[in-house]
Amino acid sequence: IWSLGGIFTILPCFTDSYQDAEGHCWIEKDSDWGQFWRWSMRYVPNWLCIGYMIFVWIKFMCWKHRKDIPNESRFNIKMMLGFPLTLILCYLPATFKRAWDLTKYPEQFWLQCIMYLFLESVGLLDG
Repeated sequence: IWSLGGIFTILPCFTDSYQDAEGHCWIEKDSDWGQFWRWSMRYVPNWLCIGYMIFVWIKFMCWKHRKDIPNESRFNIKMMLGFPLTLILCYLPATFKRAWDLTKYPEQFWLQCIMYLFLESVGLLDG
């Protein structure tokens, strides 16, 4: 995982895509390369992981129906869906905000606030 993280950190340097972005240094949003790096390194992997977690949950639920599972374990099995649903809830505003950035419409402060509110709530909602 460290090698992949290192590669993802170095690649935007080749296209000069780092700049100040919304209070910290991140990948610029005004260029095509910047948008490519933002989506390919953050949002596409997030949604692929969420989709994979839901796929595993569905496969597990199909397996569960074929096995005899004690009643006390059934509650824990239902709770397994909580984490993917939490990630969907928390990453959806951020994905919408980044899709908004692809358009040429002006920045929306309220959208930025909602994005950060939900992104910072992942740990709270997962607990």
